[in-house]
Amino acid sequence: MSATDEAPEYAGRRVLPHDAARLLVAELAARGVDADLQPFFQGRAWVSLWGGLLVSCDGLLFSWITGANGATPIWDHAPADDPSTAAAKLVTRYDELRAQHPTHGRPLPEVADLRAAVPQ
Repeated sequence: MSATDEAPEYAGRRVLPHDAARLLVAELAARGVDADLQPFFQGRAWVSLWGGLLVSCDGLLFSWITGANGATPIWDHAPADDPSTAAAKLVTRYDELRAQHPTHGRPLPEVADLRAAVPQ
Protein backbone atom coordinates (compact mmCIF):
# COMPACT_ATOMS: atom_id res chain seq x y z
CA MET A 1 0.00 0.00 0.00
CA SER A 2 1.37 3.39 -0.90
CA ALA A 3 1.22 6.34 1.45
CA THR A 4 -1.30 8.04 -0.85
CA ASP A 5 -3.88 5.28 -0.39
CA GLU A 6 -6.61 5.47 2.20
CA ALA A 7 -5.79 4.77 5.82
CA PRO A 8 -4.61 1.20 6.37
CA GLU A 9 -6.84 -1.33 8.04
CA TYR A 10 -5.76 -1.74 11.64
CA ALA A 11 -7.00 -4.45 13.95
CA GLY A 12 -5.43 -2.96 17.08
CA ARG A 13 -7.12 -1.88 20.24
CA ARG A 14 -9.40 1.14 19.94
CA VAL A 15 -8.51 3.86 22.43
CA LEU A 16 -10.10 7.16 23.33
CA PRO A 17 -8.73 9.68 20.80
CA HIS A 18 -8.11 12.40 23.40
CA ASP A 19 -6.23 9.97 25.68
CA ALA A 20 -4.08 8.76 22.79
CA ALA A 21 -3.33 12.35 21.75
CA ARG A 22 -2.30 13.27 25.32
CA LEU A 23 0.08 10.29 25.37
CA LEU A 24 1.47 11.35 21.99
CA VAL A 25 2.14 14.88 23.30
CA ALA A 26 4.03 13.35 26.26
CA GLU A 27 6.06 11.05 23.96
CA LEU A 28 6.96 14.01 21.75
CA ALA A 29 7.98 16.09 24.78
CA ALA A 30 10.26 13.26 25.89
CA ARG A 31 11.94 13.54 22.47
CA GLY A 32 12.33 17.32 22.79
CA VAL A 33 9.41 18.32 20.55
CA ASP A 34 6.78 20.75 21.84
CA ALA A 35 3.28 19.90 20.67
CA ASP A 36 -0.14 21.32 21.44
CA LEU A 37 -3.29 19.30 22.06
CA GLN A 38 -6.08 20.97 20.08
CA PRO A 39 -9.85 20.96 20.63
CA PHE A 40 -11.73 17.77 19.85
CA PHE A 41 -13.33 18.14 16.40
CA GLN A 42 -15.36 15.75 14.20
CA GLY A 43 -14.79 12.83 16.58
CA ARG A 44 -11.03 13.25 16.41
CA ALA A 45 -8.32 14.53 18.69
CA TRP A 46 -5.76 16.87 17.12
CA VAL A 47 -2.10 17.57 17.88
CA SER A 48 -0.25 20.52 16.34
CA LEU A 49 3.55 20.23 16.10
CA TRP A 50 4.71 22.78 13.53
CA GLY A 51 3.26 24.78 10.65
CA GLY A 52 2.20 22.12 8.16
CA LEU A 53 2.25 19.25 10.66
CA LEU A 54 -1.11 18.50 12.23
CA VAL A 55 -1.92 15.02 13.55
CA SER A 56 -5.42 13.59 13.88
CA CYS A 57 -6.43 10.61 16.00
CA ASP A 58 -9.68 8.73 15.52
CA GLY A 59 -9.02 6.14 18.24
CA LEU A 60 -7.49 3.57 15.87
CA LEU A 61 -4.87 5.58 14.00
CA PHE A 62 -2.78 8.69 14.24
CA SER A 63 -2.74 10.27 10.74
CA TRP A 64 -0.79 13.17 9.25
CA ILE A 65 0.27 14.51 5.86
CA THR A 66 3.92 13.95 4.94
CA GLY A 67 3.91 15.65 1.57
CA ALA A 68 2.03 15.71 -1.71
CA ASN A 69 2.01 14.07 -5.10
CA GLY A 70 0.73 16.99 -7.13
CA ALA A 71 -2.52 17.98 -5.44
CA THR A 72 -2.89 14.60 -3.71
CA PRO A 73 -1.72 14.55 -0.08
CA ILE A 74 0.58 11.74 1.02
CA TRP A 75 -0.50 10.37 4.39
CA ASP A 76 1.41 8.49 7.05
CA HIS A 77 -0.16 6.61 9.95
CA ALA A 78 0.66 4.91 13.22
CA PRO A 79 -1.54 2.89 15.58
CA ALA A 80 -3.33 5.05 18.16
CA ASP A 81 -2.47 2.52 20.85
CA ASP A 82 1.26 3.00 20.11
CA PRO A 83 2.13 6.67 20.66
CA SER A 84 5.83 5.82 20.87
CA THR A 85 5.91 4.65 17.24
CA ALA A 86 3.89 7.67 16.15
CA ALA A 87 6.24 10.02 18.02
CA ALA A 88 9.33 8.45 16.44
CA LYS A 89 7.88 8.90 12.95
CA LEU A 90 6.63 12.40 13.69
CA VAL A 91 9.99 13.60 15.04
CA THR A 92 11.51 12.74 11.66
CA ARG A 93 8.85 14.76 9.81
CA TYR A 94 9.13 17.61 12.33
CA ASP A 95 12.90 17.81 11.76
CA GLU A 96 12.37 17.84 7.98
CA LEU A 97 9.85 20.69 8.19
CA ARG A 98 12.01 22.73 10.58
CA ALA A 99 14.96 22.38 8.20
CA GLN A 100 12.81 23.44 5.22
CA HIS A 101 10.93 26.25 7.00
CA PRO A 102 12.84 27.33 10.12
CA THR A 103 10.67 30.43 10.64
CA HIS A 104 7.34 28.69 10.00
CA GLY A 105 6.62 28.30 13.70
CA ARG A 106 3.69 26.45 15.16
CA PRO A 107 0.55 28.46 14.45
CA LEU A 108 -2.63 27.01 15.81
CA PRO A 109 -4.80 25.70 12.97
CA GLU A 110 -8.10 27.33 12.17
CA VAL A 111 -11.23 25.18 12.06
CA ALA A 112 -11.12 25.34 8.25
CA ASP A 113 -7.63 23.81 8.37
CA LEU A 114 -8.92 20.99 10.59
CA ARG A 115 -11.73 20.25 8.13
CA ALA A 116 -9.24 20.07 5.24
CA ALA A 117 -6.96 17.74 7.23
CA VAL A 118 -9.59 15.05 7.88
CA PRO A 119 -8.81 11.99 5.74
CA GLN A 120 -11.71 11.25 3.44
